[in-house]
Amino acid sequence: MIRFVVHRVALMLLLLAATSVLVFVMGRLAPGDPVQLLMGDLRDPVLEGRIRRELGLDRPLWEQYVRFVGQALRGDLGQSYASPGRAISGMVGQALPVTARLAAVTVGVAILVGVPLGILSAAGRGTGPDVLARLVALGGMSVPSFVVAVVLIQWLALGWHVVPVSGWGDAQHYLLPVAALVVQPLAYITRVTRAAVLRVLPEDYVRTARSKGLSAARVLAGHVLPNAAISVITVAGLAFSYALTGAFVVETIFRIPGLGQAAVVAGLLLALIVSGILVLPGVLPYRYDQQSLDHAFEGPTARHPLGTDQYGRDLLMRLAYGGRISLAVGLLTVLAEVVLGGLLGGVAGYAGGVVDEWLMRLTDVMLAFPALLLAILLAALLGPGTASVIAALTLAGWPAMARTVRGEILSLREREFVAAARAQGAPPSRMLARHLLPNTVHLVVVRATLDIGPIILTEATLSFLGVGVQRPIPSWGVLIADSFQHLQSFPYLAIVPCAALSATILTLNFVGEGLAEAIGPGVGQAA
Repeated sequence: MIRFVVHRVALMLLLLAATSVLVFVMGRLAPGDPVQLLMGDLRDPVLEGRIRRELGLDRPLWEQYVRFVGQALRGDLGQSYASPGRAISGMVGQALPVTARLAAVTVGVAILVGVPLGILSAAGRGTGPDVLARLVALGGMSVPSFVVAVVLIQWLALGWHVVPVSGWGDAQHYLLPVAALVVQPLAYITRVTRAAVLRVLPEDYVRTARSKGLSAARVLAGHVLPNAAISVITVAGLAFSYALTGAFVVETIFRIPGLGQAAVVAGLLLALIVSGILVLPGVLPYRYDQQSLDHAFEGPTARHPLGTDQYGRDLLMRLAYGGRISLAVGLLTVLAEVVLGGLLGGVAGYAGGVVDEWLMRLTDVMLAFPALLLAILLAALLGPGTASVIAALTLAGWPAMARTVRGEILSLREREFVAAARAQGAPPSRMLARHLLPNTVHLVVVRATLDIGPIILTEATLSFLGVGVQRPIPSWGVLIADSFQHLQSFPYLAIVPCAALSATILTLNFVGEGLAEAIGPGVGQAA
């Protein structure tokens, strides 16, 4: 036991060290020169050299890293370049409690609602409550937090005037941000709780408890929930991480300082959406960037079925072209993370030992950064553009795919057909390529289908924040961002791209959920 604890502590320290190196290197690779930022338009080589010496930027990188770690351990994060004279540690100390409170309230609400909903869904599998719970989960995973925020602002704040549009301090200021943030954590907690309970219900000890005449409530409380709690606790921790990073977007908006047949229907709807995205740009008589100021803010007409934007550009054309961009980003990113994550996960699971240990520690380092925050940072480092977004999303997404494939390989490598191939002298490369990886395809397909939606959502978030696809290319995130300043006067400019984005992600999630349900309830959780 002591040896295990020492081993885990050593790994934790190693992960912290690796994470600190990654943060330091990415900070050094980030565009811009802090000295030039401090000096502004002033050009004085003598002053510039003095500032570099004071900041230690004239020293070798390894000395800068040692100084960086030493100061961080003392709580000294340096001075802010954006707000000269203010200590970063003080700014973080002032803003972090606000974000932490917002995230804690969000996760608390998600757990209080999601866990009972997931239990109710699993206990009545195939009934009306189960269908309702799955619809809530799929809908929650399909709608970005900033889309929910836009709808809530338009409906509750600007429409009914029951809550303030923005601000922080009073209890009422929690309502809109928590409502916008809670949607996705609630969906994931509901889904994972349902999958975990479904996995436990067929176990022998549960059947034994039922045979003894225990009530359904006692069986659930005393035998099912304790054995399903690990998965729920794990996803609750991940939900808190999501809420912390998702709060960045929501705080910006609100100015806070701190199913079988359904799957078939969804598949048909998805095919219709994809067909429209592919066909319409070649049929409509407009370019996506063609302006006509005489027709600005025009409502739906025969000439412009969805109306025009503030520059008179046809909204249907921009919506279809933006859909091409979003779907292309989603498909290419999923393909890249399947190749990279599948290969590394397969090697780690089959090789085991030191290879597995190091590859999994690498995934731990990557997973230490919330996916959205890592994608934002990488997109900023690589520069704006579609290719940079794909690269950033791939680097942020492959660790989860690697863990999924590794887990399946670990269970497959002890099977009889693998032992038989090993006895015949098959080399490791052949074992992976011919026997192990092909048997993970079903799980990878489900995982990839479920990942496309969140990837499109993240791309839209990056473009909404201005670090993704750049104007004049009209991705859905760009369309939503452009409509925000006209939300009260011309709400359809936001409603149309929000509806298209949510409908696409919803159909993708329905298809993925249908595949997971067809394969088995455990696959949905693993994926």
